[in-house]
Amino acid sequence: GTAARQIKTLYGMSMRSYQMWTRLSKAHQLISNEKMPIPKVIEKVGYLNANSFRKRYRKFLVDQKG
Repeated sequence: GTAARQIKTLYGMSMRSYQMWTRLSKAHQLISNEKMPIPKVIEKVGYLNANSFRKRYRKFLVDQKG
């Protein structure tokens, strides 16, 4: 739809990738700035699987540095 096209234009990523990026960005803020424990962060940003979160979060950190 229109929102997906706008996100692709503005951010150069799919709607799904953008949603994941925003969740991981929020997680990073909670971990870095608020020193929230990882299990609480996982719950707060809506991940159901801790292993999935950890894998994606590690990749997110690597991508942010690159």
